[in-house]
Amino acid sequence: MSDLIEEYKTIYIPIIILNIFVILISLYLSIMFIKSKRLHIYPCYNCLIINFIILLDNILRMIPLPSNVNDIFKYMQAFLLTSLDKLLLAIISFQAFIVYLGVVKTKFYYYHEKTIFFSGLSISIFVSLAIGVFYILKSEKSDKEPEGLAVYGLYYYCSGEIESKKIIDVIFNSIFLFINTFSISIILIYMFRKKEKAEEGMIEDLDYGRHYTKILLMLIVNSLAFIDSYLIIYDELPVPYEYIDLVYISVCLLIDIYYTFNKITYMETLKLFCRKIYDKKYPSVKDDETTTIEDTRNTELKEVKSSEI
Repeated sequence: MSDLIEEYKTIYIPIIILNIFVILISLYLSIMFIKSKRLHIYPCYNCLIINFIILLDNILRMIPLPSNVNDIFKYMQAFLLTSLDKLLLAIISFQAFIVYLGVVKTKFYYYHEKTIFFSGLSISIFVSLAIGVFYILKSEKSDKEPEGLAVYGLYYYCSGEIESKKIIDVIFNSIFLFINTFSISIILIYMFRKKEKAEEGMIEDLDYGRHYTKILLMLIVNSLAFIDSYLIIYDELPVPYEYIDLVYISVCLLIDIYYTFNKITYMETLKLFCRKIYDKKYPSVKDDETTTIEDTRNTELKEVKSSEI
């Protein structure tokens, strides 16, 4: 591995810098989500999970394992990275589905919010871990290196040479891509119709234009994640081999920024570092934990509740 690092050290330097940048952002946002009671609602929990996945994934990619280390550590690193990459795609698709239910099926969603959240999370984790376990079990140890593992820069990952890996990857991606695309497409249609009605004065404008733009950005960001995954599966990413990780980490950064930088994190950052500006800008926002949680829920309900299409 050291020879490989030496050969491509010019590209590993920006990869490491970008990794550190992503880790720092993820750490800050993780602390913000834990600290802010206003973020303690189920839709925000998914954003926290996405942030944690990216944080752990990037930390693992920063841990170089020498070739003479015990194989169990190589398998463990490969298993975790493979499972986390799958889990990230599953959770962003699940988040799109939650937004779809919250916007289009509001009453149903809020009556079954807890069940929907834990069911989706459990399925996503189970499927992702099951795939990771399957790939590791399909790997076999040879005299020199564990077969089925490949060295990608600083870390070990499940190799594309594993039997049935490409088929399983494509099936997994296709299922969650369908969930993601279906959910976002329905929301965009819904928001577009609401925006038109609001512009015509038929209904109250609950900032549908901003919501439409936000969902459109979700479509772009999520699609980039799936496109990158498909291109890596088919080995068709139009960049040199050593740049693949740089592209993947850049996509993770976009996902992290989109899902974790929002109005509430902005308000909480102001409260933490610029209290005077926060008090001046948001004088009516209370700091009481129970009130802020309930205010957040009421605001969310107001944004998604409106007349039928």
